[in-house]
Amino acid sequence: MSFTEVALSVLYLLQEAKIPLSIEQMSHALAESSEYTYLDAAISVNNLLEKNLIIKETNPMGEFYTISVDGRISLAHLKAEIRGSVRRELSAFVQENFDLLNIQSKVYTRIDKLDSGAYQVMLRSYDKDLSMNDFILTAQDENEAKTIATNWERHADDAIAAIYSVLMKDI
Repeated sequence: MSFTEVALSVLYLLQEAKIPLSIEQMSHALAESSEYTYLDAAISVNNLLEKNLIIKETNPMGEFYTISVDGRISLAHLKAEIRGSVRRELSAFVQENFDLLNIQSKVYTRIDKLDSGAYQVMLRSYDKDLSMNDFILTAQDENEAKTIATNWERHADDAIAAIYSVLMKDI
């Protein structure tokens, strides 16, 4: 594993995803597809930023990265430096996880323990930088709160559609 291959793998992942990704999402994909670690991804992202091969976007969900035009050009010339097995694994990871990767950049959850012992789960969705939907639910225990948060992260679009459907009945 060379530094060049890690950096090129990050560029390849961003090109395949076609959506902005966080360092956490990239490091997870790289760990699933190769022996790369979070530290490898973080160092590569910083170096790619310095060379203007990726672009950092900050939104209420955090920092997300996309491949720049210069990054695409560099990748086109150096793609062969990435092992074929890593390219195949990264492409498969993006294909299998696209919906989850996409929704993770658009939803936010926070769990707070209340004095009563119950938990408050804040659910929020974004469109670009605007908060579009805010919901606060009460959960009886931590496991229930985590289940709500996890399901929001996976199914926010469906949940919002269901709520609107119920609230718009008889109109």
